[in-house]
Amino acid sequence: MSTLNAPASHDLASLVAMRLTHDLAGPLGAVATAIDLLDGGDPEIRALIADGAATAVASLRLHRFILSPSDDGSSAHGILAAWVALREGVTLDWRAAPTTAAVVLGLAMTATEAARRGGTLTVDGDAVSFAPAPTLDPAVVAGLSGEAVTSARGSFAALLHADAVRRGGAIAVATDAAALRLTYHGRALPR
Repeated sequence: MSTLNAPASHDLASLVAMRLTHDLAGPLGAVATAIDLLDGGDPEIRALIADGAATAVASLRLHRFILSPSDDGSSAHGILAAWVALREGVTLDWRAAPTTAAVVLGLAMTATEAARRGGTLTVDGDAVSFAPAPTLDPAVVAGLSGEAVTSARGSFAALLHADAVRRGGAIAVATDAAALRLTYHGRALPR
Protein backbone atom coordinates (compact mmCIF):
# COMPACT_ATOMS: atom_id res chain seq x y z
CA MET A 1 0.00 0.00 0.00
CA SER A 2 1.45 3.34 -0.94
CA THR A 3 -0.56 5.82 1.08
CA LEU A 4 0.80 8.29 3.59
CA ASN A 5 0.34 7.28 7.21
CA ALA A 6 -1.46 4.10 6.18
CA PRO A 7 -1.03 1.19 8.57
CA ALA A 8 1.11 -1.73 7.45
CA SER A 9 -0.72 -3.92 4.95
CA HIS A 10 -1.00 -6.69 7.55
CA ASP A 11 -2.61 -4.27 10.02
CA LEU A 12 -4.99 -2.97 7.35
CA ALA A 13 -5.92 -6.51 6.34
CA SER A 14 -6.66 -7.31 9.99
CA LEU A 15 -8.88 -4.24 10.32
CA VAL A 16 -10.75 -5.13 7.11
CA ALA A 17 -11.25 -8.69 8.37
CA MET A 18 -12.68 -7.30 11.62
CA ARG A 19 -15.04 -5.12 9.62
CA LEU A 20 -16.24 -7.99 7.41
CA THR A 21 -16.77 -10.18 10.45
CA HIS A 22 -18.81 -7.43 12.11
CA ASP A 23 -20.88 -6.81 8.96
CA LEU A 24 -21.77 -10.49 8.61
CA ALA A 25 -22.32 -11.29 12.29
CA GLY A 26 -25.80 -9.72 12.45
CA PRO A 27 -27.37 -11.36 9.40
CA LEU A 28 -25.81 -14.75 10.15
CA GLY A 29 -26.86 -14.45 13.80
CA ALA A 30 -30.43 -13.84 12.63
CA VAL A 31 -30.26 -16.98 10.49
CA ALA A 32 -28.96 -19.03 13.43
CA THR A 33 -31.64 -17.67 15.77
CA ALA A 34 -34.37 -18.33 13.23
CA ILE A 35 -33.19 -21.90 12.74
CA ASP A 36 -33.30 -22.43 16.52
CA LEU A 37 -36.84 -21.08 16.56
CA LEU A 38 -38.00 -22.99 13.49
CA ASP A 39 -40.98 -24.91 14.72
CA GLY A 40 -43.37 -26.36 12.20
CA GLY A 41 -42.41 -24.09 9.34
CA ASP A 42 -43.82 -20.82 10.67
CA PRO A 43 -43.89 -18.34 7.72
CA GLU A 44 -42.55 -15.51 9.91
CA ILE A 45 -39.54 -17.57 10.94
CA ARG A 46 -38.93 -18.70 7.35
CA ALA A 47 -38.99 -15.04 6.28
CA LEU A 48 -36.47 -14.18 9.03
CA ILE A 49 -34.16 -16.94 7.79
CA ALA A 50 -34.54 -15.88 4.15
CA ASP A 51 -33.90 -12.19 4.96
CA GLY A 52 -30.82 -12.95 7.05
CA ALA A 53 -29.36 -15.25 4.43
CA ALA A 54 -30.09 -12.81 1.58
CA THR A 55 -28.46 -9.94 3.48
CA ALA A 56 -25.33 -11.99 4.19
CA VAL A 57 -25.04 -13.16 0.58
CA ALA A 58 -25.56 -9.67 -0.86
CA SER A 59 -22.95 -8.22 1.51
CA LEU A 60 -20.44 -10.92 0.64
CA ARG A 61 -20.99 -10.42 -3.10
CA LEU A 62 -20.54 -6.65 -2.82
CA HIS A 63 -17.38 -6.98 -0.71
CA ARG A 64 -15.98 -9.60 -3.08
CA PHE A 65 -16.61 -7.33 -6.09
CA ILE A 66 -14.98 -4.33 -4.41
CA LEU A 67 -11.97 -6.26 -3.08
CA SER A 68 -11.36 -8.58 -6.04
CA PRO A 69 -8.39 -8.08 -8.37
CA SER A 70 -10.71 -7.92 -11.39
CA ASP A 71 -12.45 -4.66 -12.28
CA ASP A 72 -14.96 -6.00 -14.78
CA GLY A 73 -17.77 -3.53 -14.24
CA SER A 74 -20.36 -5.45 -16.24
CA SER A 75 -22.04 -6.84 -13.11
CA ALA A 76 -21.62 -3.71 -10.96
CA HIS A 77 -25.19 -2.46 -11.27
CA GLY A 78 -26.77 -5.81 -10.45
CA ILE A 79 -24.52 -6.44 -7.44
CA LEU A 80 -25.12 -2.98 -5.98
CA ALA A 81 -28.86 -3.13 -6.71
CA ALA A 82 -29.18 -6.48 -4.88
CA TRP A 83 -27.37 -5.06 -1.84
CA VAL A 84 -29.36 -1.79 -1.82
CA ALA A 85 -32.67 -3.68 -2.14
CA LEU A 86 -32.00 -5.16 1.31
CA ARG A 87 -31.34 -1.77 2.92
CA GLU A 88 -34.56 -0.50 4.46
CA GLY A 89 -35.80 2.73 2.88
CA VAL A 90 -32.88 3.11 0.45
CA THR A 91 -33.46 3.51 -3.28
CA LEU A 92 -30.84 3.31 -6.01
CA ASP A 93 -30.70 5.84 -8.84
CA TRP A 94 -28.19 4.39 -11.34
CA ARG A 95 -27.58 7.09 -13.95
CA ALA A 96 -24.30 6.06 -15.59
CA ALA A 97 -21.85 3.22 -15.11
CA PRO A 98 -18.56 4.09 -13.40
CA THR A 99 -15.24 3.79 -15.22
CA THR A 100 -13.68 2.27 -12.10
CA ALA A 101 -16.46 0.11 -10.73
CA ALA A 102 -14.70 -1.40 -7.70
CA VAL A 103 -13.76 1.97 -6.20
CA VAL A 104 -17.13 3.56 -6.97
CA LEU A 105 -19.14 0.66 -5.53
CA GLY A 106 -16.97 0.92 -2.42
CA LEU A 107 -17.87 4.60 -2.21
CA ALA A 108 -21.55 3.74 -2.73
CA MET A 109 -21.41 1.23 0.12
CA THR A 110 -19.61 3.76 2.35
CA ALA A 111 -22.21 6.47 1.72
CA THR A 112 -25.16 4.13 2.23
CA GLU A 113 -23.80 2.67 5.46
CA ALA A 114 -23.41 6.18 6.88
CA ALA A 115 -27.15 6.80 6.54
CA ARG A 116 -29.18 6.23 9.70
CA ARG A 117 -32.44 6.22 7.80
CA GLY A 118 -33.37 5.63 4.21
CA GLY A 119 -32.61 7.90 1.33
CA THR A 120 -31.52 7.88 -2.28
CA LEU A 121 -28.15 6.56 -3.42
CA THR A 122 -27.19 7.96 -6.82
CA VAL A 123 -24.39 6.54 -8.96
CA ASP A 124 -23.55 8.84 -11.84
CA GLY A 125 -20.34 7.65 -13.45
CA ASP A 126 -17.52 8.02 -10.94
CA ALA A 127 -19.62 10.16 -8.57
CA VAL A 128 -21.76 8.81 -5.76
CA SER A 129 -24.23 10.87 -3.76
CA PHE A 130 -26.59 10.06 -0.92
CA ALA A 131 -29.53 12.24 0.06
CA PRO A 132 -30.48 13.28 2.60
CA ALA A 133 -26.85 13.82 3.60
CA PRO A 134 -25.61 11.34 6.19
CA THR A 135 -22.67 12.17 8.45
CA LEU A 136 -19.52 10.15 7.83
CA ASP A 137 -17.70 8.80 10.87
CA PRO A 138 -14.40 10.70 11.36
CA ALA A 139 -12.49 7.40 10.99
CA VAL A 140 -14.10 6.89 7.56
CA VAL A 141 -13.20 10.42 6.47
CA ALA A 142 -9.62 9.80 7.66
CA GLY A 143 -9.44 6.57 5.67
CA LEU A 144 -10.82 8.13 2.49
CA SER A 145 -8.29 10.97 2.87
CA GLY A 146 -5.29 8.68 3.33
CA GLU A 147 -4.76 9.58 6.97
CA ALA A 148 -3.76 7.06 9.63
CA VAL A 149 -6.49 4.53 10.42
CA THR A 150 -6.54 2.75 13.75
CA SER A 151 -10.07 1.35 13.86
CA ALA A 152 -12.05 -1.20 11.91
CA ARG A 153 -14.61 1.49 11.03
CA GLY A 154 -12.08 3.37 8.87
CA SER A 155 -10.24 0.35 7.47
CA PHE A 156 -12.45 -0.17 4.44
CA ALA A 157 -12.22 3.54 3.57
CA ALA A 158 -8.41 3.32 3.81
CA LEU A 159 -8.48 0.37 1.44
CA LEU A 160 -10.58 2.40 -1.04
CA HIS A 161 -8.12 5.29 -0.77
CA ALA A 162 -5.16 2.97 -1.39
CA ASP A 163 -6.89 1.47 -4.44
CA ALA A 164 -7.66 4.95 -5.83
CA VAL A 165 -4.03 6.04 -5.35
CA ARG A 166 -2.75 2.83 -6.93
CA ARG A 167 -4.86 3.65 -9.97
CA GLY A 168 -3.40 7.16 -10.15
CA GLY A 169 -6.47 8.86 -8.73
CA ALA A 170 -7.96 10.33 -5.59
CA ILE A 171 -11.23 10.40 -3.69
CA ALA A 172 -13.06 13.66 -2.97
CA VAL A 173 -15.52 14.00 -0.08
CA ALA A 174 -18.08 16.83 -0.09
CA THR A 175 -21.18 17.42 1.99
CA ASP A 176 -23.82 20.12 1.91
CA ALA A 177 -27.34 20.37 3.28
CA ALA A 178 -28.72 18.28 0.43
CA ALA A 179 -26.33 15.36 0.00
CA LEU A 180 -23.08 13.60 0.75
CA ARG A 181 -20.93 13.31 -2.38
CA LEU A 182 -18.03 10.89 -2.81
CA THR A 183 -16.20 11.09 -6.12
CA TYR A 184 -13.36 9.12 -7.64
CA HIS A 185 -11.07 11.36 -9.72
CA GLY A 186 -8.62 9.41 -11.77
CA ARG A 187 -8.30 6.83 -14.41
CA ALA A 188 -8.99 3.13 -14.54
CA LEU A 189 -5.84 1.04 -14.48
CA PRO A 190 -5.58 -2.70 -14.93
CA ARG A 191 -5.17 -4.51 -11.64
